[in-house]
Amino acid sequence: MLTGDVEVLKACSHGGLADETLDYFDRMHKVYNVEADAFHYSCLVDALSRAGRLYDAYKVNKEMTVKPTAKTRRALLANYVLLARIYASVGRYEEAERMRMKGQ
Repeated sequence: MLTGDVEVLKACSHGGLADETLDYFDRMHKVYNVEADAFHYSCLVDALSRAGRLYDAYKVNKEMTVKPTAKTRRALLANYVLLARIYASVGRYEEAERMRMKGQ
């Protein structure tokens, strides 16, 4: 694992740049021949789920080429919980419950 790769993915994720994270993740393998590991995948899952793209994050988590770690699952779960809380705070209780159920 190259530390710089993970740091770029983390920076994109924390900056809310889901599309850029996905683009860099793809280029990492296709252009630089870097094989993604669990750290790379957890950054990608985090970026997608932070952007509200929970289905995409879930799909990446299910289809990743390495064994999912607690970190990748936690990145997805944390954002399901956050979204459920947001829905509940504005009185959208059915959506909140749906997010809670998906997060289980």
